[in-house]
Amino acid sequence: MYNILKKEPGFENAKLGVYESDGFSLPYLQYLSPPDSRGRRITVSFRAEVDCAVVKRNYNCCLEKSRFCFVAILNGIFAPPDPGPPGGDVEVIAKKWNAQCNVIAFGVFV
Repeated sequence: MYNILKKEPGFENAKLGVYESDGFSLPYLQYLSPPDSRGRRITVSFRAEVDCAVVKRNYNCCLEKSRFCFVAILNGIFAPPDPGPPGGDVEVIAKKWNAQCNVIAFGVFV
């Protein structure tokens, strides 16, 4: 995932790390997004999620045991026609990771 991100134009400051969740040490991958149509850039962090069956919850977790799940939580609630907050090109990079890395990656606006 990191290597794919490093090759994508406009994605900068890629960083790998580890965070704690539900007693597990899990990886994350963070980057500075390419500018959106208004020139805004945001820092996006995709965090690995613990399997729902392991932590007994039903939100933001992966239901496919054969693949790791990475979720990016993005700030902002909006209604069309407002273009909304920058999305950090989450869909662009998640699509490549899902296809090439056998993971499930997606972003959620909250």
